[in-house]
Amino acid sequence: MNLSKFKCLKMSCALLLFLAVICQGCATASRGMEREMLGEVEGPHVVWAKPLAGGPIRALFIAPDFSLFDVAAINTRLDMVYEIIPLWDAHHPGYDPTVVTHPPDGASGEEVLARLKAALKKTWDVIVLANLHTDALPEPVLSDILGHVARGAGLVTAHLRDRDDASFKAVLQALQPDEETTPVWNGIGECAFPGRLGLEGIAAMLRHEKGRVVMLDYPGDTPGNHCLIQLPSDPIDMDPAYEDNAYSLVIRALCTASGRVNPVRIQSVEDAAPSGPDDMEIPPDFYPEFVQAMRDSVVSQPSRPFRLTLDKPADQRYDIHAQLRKVDSATQIIYRDPVPLERGEDSHLFEIPAGTGAYMLDVWLQTRSGVADWYTAQITIPGWPEFHNLKLDKYWLLPNDSLEITLEVRPVASQHRQGTIYTRARDAYGRDVAYALQPFSSQGGTFSFRIHFSDLLSSLVKLEIFALENASASPSEWELHSAFREVRYLSVRRPPGPTTLELVASVEGPREYAQLHFLDTLADTGITVLHAPGGEAAIVAAARARLGFLPALTRVSAERARDGLYRDPCLNDPEYRSGMELSLREGTLKHWAGALTRYSLGNRNYLCASEENVCQCGHCLGAFQEWLQREYTDLNALNNAWETNFGDWDFIELPLSLGPGHEGPGAPWIDFRVFMDDQFSEFHGWARSQVAAADAAGQAGARFTSETNPYNGYHWPGLFQSLDFVAAEYTPLFLEKMLSYSKPNSWSGVVLPDTADASLLSWLPWQLALNQVPALWIGSPWAAAADATSTPWVFADSSPSPALSELAQTVSLIRDTAGPLLYTAQKATPKTAVYDSHPSRYLCDVNGEYPLTLYQVQEAAARLLRLTSHDFQFISKTGLPMLTPQRFPVLVLPFCRALDEEERAALRAYVEGGGALIADVIPGAFDAHGIPVQENGMQTIFGVKTGEAPLIKNTALAVSGVDSPETRDAGWILVDTAVNLQGGVALAQAGDAPAWIVNRHGAGHTLLLNHPFREMQQDKDRRLVPAEWEAMATFLAGLPNLPQPVKPEGEAFLGRIYAYTLGNARIYAAQADSDAPRQDIRLPLDAKDSVYDVLTGEPIRRPHRHRFRLEPGAVQIVSCLPYSVEELILEAPDVATAGQRLPLRVLVKSDAEKAGKHVFLLDFSPQNKAPLPWYRQVADTDIGYAEINLPLARNEIPGRYMLRVRDAVTGMEISKYIKIASPTD
Repeated sequence: MNLSKFKCLKMSCALLLFLAVICQGCATASRGMEREMLGEVEGPHVVWAKPLAGGPIRALFIAPDFSLFDVAAINTRLDMVYEIIPLWDAHHPGYDPTVVTHPPDGASGEEVLARLKAALKKTWDVIVLANLHTDALPEPVLSDILGHVARGAGLVTAHLRDRDDASFKAVLQALQPDEETTPVWNGIGECAFPGRLGLEGIAAMLRHEKGRVVMLDYPGDTPGNHCLIQLPSDPIDMDPAYEDNAYSLVIRALCTASGRVNPVRIQSVEDAAPSGPDDMEIPPDFYPEFVQAMRDSVVSQPSRPFRLTLDKPADQRYDIHAQLRKVDSATQIIYRDPVPLERGEDSHLFEIPAGTGAYMLDVWLQTRSGVADWYTAQITIPGWPEFHNLKLDKYWLLPNDSLEITLEVRPVASQHRQGTIYTRARDAYGRDVAYALQPFSSQGGTFSFRIHFSDLLSSLVKLEIFALENASASPSEWELHSAFREVRYLSVRRPPGPTTLELVASVEGPREYAQLHFLDTLADTGITVLHAPGGEAAIVAAARARLGFLPALTRVSAERARDGLYRDPCLNDPEYRSGMELSLREGTLKHWAGALTRYSLGNRNYLCASEENVCQCGHCLGAFQEWLQREYTDLNALNNAWETNFGDWDFIELPLSLGPGHEGPGAPWIDFRVFMDDQFSEFHGWARSQVAAADAAGQAGARFTSETNPYNGYHWPGLFQSLDFVAAEYTPLFLEKMLSYSKPNSWSGVVLPDTADASLLSWLPWQLALNQVPALWIGSPWAAAADATSTPWVFADSSPSPALSELAQTVSLIRDTAGPLLYTAQKATPKTAVYDSHPSRYLCDVNGEYPLTLYQVQEAAARLLRLTSHDFQFISKTGLPMLTPQRFPVLVLPFCRALDEEERAALRAYVEGGGALIADVIPGAFDAHGIPVQENGMQTIFGVKTGEAPLIKNTALAVSGVDSPETRDAGWILVDTAVNLQGGVALAQAGDAPAWIVNRHGAGHTLLLNHPFREMQQDKDRRLVPAEWEAMATFLAGLPNLPQPVKPEGEAFLGRIYAYTLGNARIYAAQADSDAPRQDIRLPLDAKDSVYDVLTGEPIRRPHRHRFRLEPGAVQIVSCLPYSVEELILEAPDVATAGQRLPLRVLVKSDAEKAGKHVFLLDFSPQNKAPLPWYRQVADTDIGYAEINLPLARNEIPGRYMLRVRDAVTGMEISKYIKIASPTD
């Protein structure tokens, strides 16, 4: 054939084909005007079958209580009436009374089974057994359930934990398949389930006489907070679109099992738009660009047709509803076809705007009574414009930053077509914070452009890049939803905000959909920080829930010892440390942005949970031998202390029997425990150094458990020195040590016990705020199917517990009123020290002279000191260099029975230099290894002499009156009757033994009680204070160089008084004890001062005579200023534009020449709505004047907003309404 004729023929065919395709596309465009769009919505979830044709389904759900989130979720998506029988956990219908001390009402096994039996007497359309072991239910109950099914009810099972030989499982497996009903997986969208099985491999449909059974056998692990749906294997894939589809499968199973299946079903939904020539229709030597141009012309129409096909002709008229969804998008395009599907038709054509990209298309058959059927199709629409090879120059941001974006746009043949790359940055609060436009022509090409950020408030930014054809500068959500799109997430490195009381929730996830909803509940209630294992999914989940993120990079814990001797892994194992070093550095870099520059080294760290003496491997034993050489003068001294005969340091081993309850010397126990405590602290310090190597500005800390177990490895002075912040379970003693040992500006905090007393929920937050503690933790906010608790902070239906609501309400009050002031003010340094003896703790375990622990005595001493109104701080051996009479005029020694020579010498020098010592028992009677010391110099200091061995007796204490020789009974004490006076003066007597012995030594003073500090007792509503409190108060009052504390006038106040300064202002706060009676107090206020009630903002007239009434646990805070504040002035523009900074000025007008230091709290809220928390700012100023800028979002809703400013010093407030205008106005 002539070549030129062939080319002409080829071009003619191509032209005809091209025109035909264009004409097809144009022909379908005219129908788009007939569609009825219901618009775009931000849908929280898809309602699949509500209302349901034929009325609601009657359903009975039997599952563990903490997996019943699914029932609440299904109820919002399915028309049903239901009853739930919550089991205690997956293996027990009720709680175990030997384990649970505070059970909820009606949770015993008998009560649960009684409710279940009563429920089974009712008529149900479907019964659900999920996430349980069926052996937990009695055989008659299971038989009754199968009887319901045989009579026509449905049964749905999911996540059954049965063994292969379980009887109930065997019964189900013996049932015949149901091959007549359309499979439940038909028309279910992508769920992102684990594994490669399709949905057909998950659901089994069976028949049992008249009833249907649907068994959902999911791949992957059984979830803890779901009973009916499964989760993606990777938490990063947990998307609302997949969650909706997972519930669609379950709802279809419920409808199928209950026999509520429409006689006509949707068989398929397919794209009906012209797709251009098929590959088989195109000559092989056509240019790819030419073929693509023909296809591009087809998909560029304003709407797109889809064909719905039924499995049989329609039995009645149906309305067609549809919607378009995208993964990682809350926008849903909802459509209602005005043309119904008529009776007898087996297919229907409808149109909906859909541009390039991947969608989920949901279609419903609707009757007058409700939903008859639904179907989800996964569709991908090719077309132009689109781009590929998207690259970002980085994946993190600073609050003020820019980002370079590079991508390639595919060219198109039609030269008149053009478009725009529209880039939108939206933070986790839903605020549009930046955008960029990059135009392009039909020629496409590679484009690089920058997007600029300023004043970022969130730790996460979602970057959406759209390819739009003929777009405006501000495209609508409708246009964006129909555009080709790619999404990237960028974490933002933000420094911590102003110090306030943070509520921290510590979790092991989030790895489930329910847990994501629980996070929303926590954030809505008032939790501000999430502590969880690190990772990209956790960063995104925390940010989406509007929570700050504290990533746990590792965990340092061992549950049991290998062979009772070895810790796995050993903290000194070089291979373990090498792997840990790499892990910590990589984890720090991964969370360098998005984590508020704080890093956790573990949740509930401990050396070993079991009572075993670890670690005795070669690495640790070698380090222990080196430690012993430093602690003992020679090997003979060790052999004498240990009662051994080692011939070389390298041969030293621990005795087989060691510790409490074992015979033999106590020195090995004390030495090894002190050594392992040091090792545990040192390891945390080493781990912190690895974090610092990757982020020099970062802070590293960890959460620990209770301090009562000696095998945990906790020595608070060492841990606080090794870490930047520490959190552990709240006790009054731990709080005191945290205040003493925390580094300046530390983020240390306490963990509220799950079984906390109700009074603690409102009292403890104020206690922390008054002590400037920035973090209050809650552990285990929710329970799980296999791990139940009687006191969850969040219930299974995602509602907050009353305890969490009360706690959050108190914290919110602190943040809204006095918090900014308390965390900005300064407190005076304590002048009283309490010595914390490390070996004395372990001496109590192996020396039975006193039936008390060091912690018990320390807590008693601390409470007595608080009653004297003197502030104090604990110090350890590392603090001895700062132990001088000038720094600490008083040192208290509670149960410091084991001291080394260095400590004893420091105490002698301290007293001789003018310091005052208070001790309960003679300190240093043993050395640091628990060996008795006959003459240690301490007896001389206190003016006493003892016998060869202590002789402890329980004896009544008699105290002499101050002005008369009469004596009064002061209770029973454990007195050392071997103590005799030698220069000291006894103020009390216990039988023949002296007590409360005062003495002068050198330039100092001493007080020896000769009995341990005693705890306060409670007699009904009356508090019994140990008599030694009076002796201590009198002794302290007589010291010449000890400043007198701030305390109310009159009787002793059952509570605590705090004093602060802020510039030239004095602030006083009083908090009554939670168990105290109502009290009236008068604070040390001057008549000349201007005094304000910080909480109410009211001025206090005649302050020097004012009496404050405090209910139990109540707080009163006042500020004293040398000037009077006349008014608070707020200056702001009347109109502000979204996307711009809103400038504000705040001024304190006073009767002085200028005001002093003030702290302002700013809130910004839509009219008649709650403040927007991300806009809250705290500003402090030295001159009573501050300038503040609010960075408004580009998509801020136009309207009236209120600015509210509170002066935290006086409590005065001022507000102003402004108008926010759209950027396009």
